Amino acid sequence: MERHGDRGGVALGLACGVMWWTVGALWIMPANMGTPVFECNDVTSSSLGTHLVFGLPPGLAFGSVARAMSKQGAGRAG
Repeated sequence: MERHGDRGGVALGLACGVMWWTVGALWIMPANMGTPVFECNDVTSSSLGTHLVFGLPPGLAFGSVARAMSKQGAGRAG
């Protein structure tokens, strides 16, 4: 089983988690609460870990589906 392709899915999931953390926890939520935006504190730091953990499964799923689709497409071409 080829596992090195999972790194792309992991990286994509982590990047997505960081993106949602930046948009949600650092920008939108503080702006709605009337507090300073883009300010790191204990709450936003723990929120980053949560966003990273919950970003991994979708990234891994995307990597698996993309790998399966590329194998399926390669089988049809050859």
